[in-house]
Amino acid sequence: MAIGLVLRNGEPRYIFPTIDTYLDAAGKRWRNRGIFSVPLAKTWLHYGESPADNLRLSSFVIAPTLAEGDATAAPTAAAAPEAAGGTAASKASGRTWERFGQWEQCMDHQQVLDALDEAFAALDNLPDALSRTSLGQGFCFLIAPLPDKGAMLPETALRPGGRLRLLLSDLEDWGTDGNDGREPAWQYGDCELSMYTVPPGRDSPYLPTPYRELYEHKW
Repeated sequence: MAIGLVLRNGEPRYIFPTIDTYLDAAGKRWRNRGIFSVPLAKTWLHYGESPADNLRLSSFVIAPTLAEGDATAAPTAAAAPEAAGGTAASKASGRTWERFGQWEQCMDHQQVLDALDEAFAALDNLPDALSRTSLGQGFCFLIAPLPDKGAMLPETALRPGGRLRLLLSDLEDWGTDGNDGREPAWQYGDCELSMYTVPPGRDSPYLPTPYRELYEHKW
């Protein structure tokens, strides 16, 4: 998990919950930093509205299950059918997904103060050619992963066909379903993601040259 900062003139204006995705391949760590593919959340918080040491990142999932013959994505014992159907990706693969249950908390709430400290340390130590004042042309996004290894999302939260929701607030307890009953009146950042299986991109004629090494890597 991660937090995102929206910077203006090198200073934070908004903060939001997001994820930091990466792959280790060919001796390198490849990170997703595409402006159209990094999740920027649907609701942002004004930076400074809540003390940084009070902010918590909470994660919730709706897990998928296969309707036909695959127990690897079975729902939890408490899950109940919500709706049936399938994504385009799952139908293309010959599998039909069903959505089950309500939002369920998938890991403990995480403090974000250390990630904020690392983000500001990075801003304070920019090279001379890229000082804070050089970030004043429009808005910039800064993604700061939570440094604690305990903030890594479990594999079950990323299964194709499922949904992931991240909430950022100073609320002490969202409960286990991501809704404490005060949502309409409470300030929070909200990032909701749907997980899909996509075809491999190595044969695409539009694959950018810098990514070819990654896509041609033999796993």
